[in-house]
Amino acid sequence: MGLTVAAALAAPQPAAALLGALFKLSLILGLTFLGAKWVSSASLRGLLPGILLVLATAQIYAAQIGAYQLLVDRLSHPYYTSVSLGLGGAVAVWVAVLSRSLFWPWRVVGILAGGALLGLSGSRGGVLALLAGLLAAGLVWLVRTRRFQTVLWSAAVGVLLLGGFALLHIGSAGGETIPVLDRLSSLEANGRDVTWSDTLDAIAAYPFSGYGPYQLGPQIAPVTEKCVWWPALQAARVECPALVQHLDNVWVIAHNAVLQVWGESGLPGLLGHLLLCALLVIRTWRSGDPLANAILLGLFAADLTDNVTMVPGPFFAALPWLVGGMGLRGNLVTPAADSALPSARTWFALPWVATALLIFWGFPLWAATLETFRPSAAPEVTIREVVASPVWRGDDPYQILLMASAPAGPYRLQARLCAPDGSRCHTVMTRNVQSEGIPPTLLQILRFPLKDSGPWEVQLQVRHFAPRPWQLRALALTSWPLRRDDRP
Repeated sequence: MGLTVAAALAAPQPAAALLGALFKLSLILGLTFLGAKWVSSASLRGLLPGILLVLATAQIYAAQIGAYQLLVDRLSHPYYTSVSLGLGGAVAVWVAVLSRSLFWPWRVVGILAGGALLGLSGSRGGVLALLAGLLAAGLVWLVRTRRFQTVLWSAAVGVLLLGGFALLHIGSAGGETIPVLDRLSSLEANGRDVTWSDTLDAIAAYPFSGYGPYQLGPQIAPVTEKCVWWPALQAARVECPALVQHLDNVWVIAHNAVLQVWGESGLPGLLGHLLLCALLVIRTWRSGDPLANAILLGLFAADLTDNVTMVPGPFFAALPWLVGGMGLRGNLVTPAADSALPSARTWFALPWVATALLIFWGFPLWAATLETFRPSAAPEVTIREVVASPVWRGDDPYQILLMASAPAGPYRLQARLCAPDGSRCHTVMTRNVQSEGIPPTLLQILRFPLKDSGPWEVQLQVRHFAPRPWQLRALALTSWPLRRDDRP
């Protein structure tokens, strides 16, 4: 914890960073100590009625929208995101399958409701969390308690849910795919790779200290939007209040645990976060509680592509810290053989588990170096000409004419605004295009608004658009200076 505070003192705005660090640490420690007061995970059974209420609310809201099409559009909610709805489905299944002494009708209702939330939300993060949680629970049963029948029960639920999704997807009428379920089998990054590349550029400016807790969002938020608002409110054309706009998008996230913590608290804070999470994983594993392990490992798995454990949060951010605190309580299998203090075995395992978390969460850092995705295997793209003014006048949208040559296939154009020295870039526009392979293969006009006065360096990239989240390299890029001219 002291590592996070030390990094905050070296941040660009140390006062704000220090206050944010103290607030964040107080929440994490408070939730962890509160969880340590709970005897077992039986208290978590109360989550199930709440998740059923969320499902009912989402259905009512979808019915009021009017334009919602079942199995075509992703299930929406007044304030829950689609990812959070999927995670709610995973939590419902965990509670229904893994809770002790739960009346069997509640188990059936929980599994059906959780499966509905997972399928209708189209959340791949929710499916990843579900499978990781069931796997963790199965390993606990197998290794810690040696209850082989319950291992089969956990595996059967996971197979039945995934099999049901697959049968619905394959057996859809007329041979047409179901868009919501089609997402579950897709590896498309859905814009996360854009956020990852922007976050890496922001981290490069302050790799040791970071920007401070809750200070990364303004650095990676879209520069063309003053406020990234709730999707439901945006659809209803409800704009951000002035007070919320002053917060300057502090809630915008990096969609990855390592990038988020590194960008906020630098390398010292990242080290402390990994060690804390590793300690909670070890102690929860030694507790022998299948439900606690499912929730902790499942939500940690979801942190690969989101920041579901970032506190405060309106969804499930408190759960892993509460459950991790339960692990500090002691071993539920052999209480007399354990204590709340870390043992020698825990200290030995701590760096290994922290390294495993770093490797898993650090996917955006190392995946781009894989041999199969190096530039030698990528299509050859050449930017022939770019027509754009070095001066931006008034409030008119900025316009770029691009002419490029590329082999036939899908591509993504990405326009970015950078500092004059080429650092700290923000993506302002992306467009997916198709090349037919006939010169000029790419002829595009890009327009986007600007809200700041600059000066900037405009960077235009051509990337290979493929349904894989690890292609963070540009196939071709060019850049030029841009300044605003306010003369009449």
